[in-house]
Amino acid sequence: MTEFKVGDEVYYSPQVFGKFGSYAQYHVADAAIVAFKPINLSHIEAACFPLAGGTAWDCLVTRGNLQVGETVLIHAGAGGVGSIAVQLAKAMGAYVITTCSSKNRDFVRELGADRAIDYKNEDYVKVVLQETDGLGVDLVLDAIGGETIQNSLEIIRPFGRLVSIVDIATPQSLIKAWGKNLTIHFVLAPQYRAKLDALTKLIDRTQLRPAIDSILPWDRVVQAHQRLERGGTRGKIVLEFTS
Repeated sequence: MTEFKVGDEVYYSPQVFGKFGSYAQYHVADAAIVAFKPINLSHIEAACFPLAGGTAWDCLVTRGNLQVGETVLIHAGAGGVGSIAVQLAKAMGAYVITTCSSKNRDFVRELGADRAIDYKNEDYVKVVLQETDGLGVDLVLDAIGGETIQNSLEIIRPFGRLVSIVDIATPQSLIKAWGKNLTIHFVLAPQYRAKLDALTKLIDRTQLRPAIDSILPWDRVVQAHQRLERGGTRGKIVLEFTS
């Protein structure tokens, strides 16, 4: 039995490694991962949230344990996950530092970032240490990969946390994490309704809003993926299916 009925407007993220995919007009899903769509969002806007928003929730809340008054560094704050994570961290009462390109500085500030670091022209390690009087941040969210984890260990205060949503392509030294008693989480966000319901409450209170880079028709899916692979997107790319 389920509380959903025909005609209900819902949103959810399909199973990431499911065998059926989700680029379709119709989709079958387990009711346990489905939630009622926020009433103040269109379907296009709502499509931005389940995967990216659910990932941000798991990183900051479930695994990162971000607390009111703490300081968090969010790498790639203008991206799909980052743009929601910045808003979520601010709604949770944290001081938010994020990295982005110079063209996205105003954008991430509008999302709630207290300090935007131009990663191309500024050394985020030096900036973070200056911003925190040498103490470092309580939590880092890594959405970039590469040497980001190793470099970020320098700016996390003792007993702090690091959460990453990307794998490590090459071996990195984590000895600094051991010396500081840091906790490191690698997150592949599971799908479940409770976090979508929590996000919906924040959306209803206008503490979270969608960030849409572009909307493309479904038959331009190749171009959408090419755009993602080039990087530099601002928020999410949405595929629209029409009749």
